[in-house]
Amino acid sequence: MNVNTTKNLITKTLLTLGTVMALAACAVEPALMVNTESKQAVQNYTTFSWVKDDPMFINGDFQPSPQMSAKVMESIKKELETKGYRFTEERTNADLVVLFSVGANEKTEFEKFPNYFSENARWMSNYQDGDVGEVTKVTVLHAGIAIDVFDREKREAVWYGSAKRKLKEHDEASAILDPEGLSKSVQVLLTEFPKAS
Repeated sequence: MNVNTTKNLITKTLLTLGTVMALAACAVEPALMVNTESKQAVQNYTTFSWVKDDPMFINGDFQPSPQMSAKVMESIKKELETKGYRFTEERTNADLVVLFSVGANEKTEFEKFPNYFSENARWMSNYQDGDVGEVTKVTVLHAGIAIDVFDREKREAVWYGSAKRKLKEHDEASAILDPEGLSKSVQVLLTEFPKAS
């Protein structure tokens, strides 16, 4: 084997190994589930503020870090200003007031498996239309953020959005609910918020 062939082989091996290691290092995050609902035409408003000095509410047993509220407030403010809304410190002069909640909650779900997919069944031997088969009760953890926007003067909800992830373990909640993770969720969630007129 000549020197160039050996160098090429070593280079290809190192590149392949590097690629595999890089892919293995990338943790696969659970999918972000986003839900939004507009109650009325938000784009007709121009200014916003916070519903109170610290507009964060906590759901479940989750204990946020001290800097979380400020970081999420900064993210929401930035995203709404990008949409053309102007922030005001004087909440009594704001068209809209904003609050948000963060947390992690357990939820019971049911998984259904037809009989013909069970371990003991032969392929298609138990198939019948409408055959539910085995139902398993599973407890899952949902972690995320919800943002509520209100018409300050009318005291009515005008927009709601939530972004959450379905987690497999409680340890994952701390990673999802850290200030950086929530800021990413805010960015994705508020892409659904209408631009100001």
